[in-house]
Amino acid sequence: MRKIMGIILAFLAFPATCIASGPMKGKVVSVSSGDLISFQDQYGEIRQLSLYGIDAPDNEQKMGQHAKKMLFAMIGEKDVIVKLIENESKGIPSAYVALNGLSINAALVKAGCAWVNQETCKSSKCSNWTGYQHYAKKNKKGLWIDPEAKPPWEWRQRRMKAEEIVKKLREYSKFCVTVHNSQSTTEGSGS
Repeated sequence: MRKIMGIILAFLAFPATCIASGPMKGKVVSVSSGDLISFQDQYGEIRQLSLYGIDAPDNEQKMGQHAKKMLFAMIGEKDVIVKLIENESKGIPSAYVALNGLSINAALVKAGCAWVNQETCKSSKCSNWTGYQHYAKKNKKGLWIDPEAKPPWEWRQRRMKAEEIVKKLREYSKFCVTVHNSQSTTEGSGS
């Protein structure tokens, strides 16, 4: 019986953040990009969170800094409510973030600062967000000013391909230099 009570007390001693639980109160301590924040919960634990179901332009991407500044203006250094959803493939938990009852995830899409990510957004709320995205695009809000705006996942894929090409060109260049140097050495020793 003592052992069971010890286990129960140990379980109760863990902060609520260790348990998949309901909404958590806390403060946004920094904004890393248009969809990535550092959140300090009510127990003082700071964690990085990705905003669930959306994908803002990367910082290096066109409109990336705009999205980051918009997110900071909305919730930077403010008290928010966070509802953890899942861990994404990068190991960063994703979450709904709300300020005074307003969904920040949805607000970013509506302001044209993020896309709804159809791959990760499986909630029933996502269809509403897709409507907000159509609204932002139709009204040329935020990133939709550019008719050829590229979603971050496509931009990242192109960037990776470009980096791969540059890497291969560097390898080829080194090969050419090696061949040239070996030919120069051979020609120089034959005279």
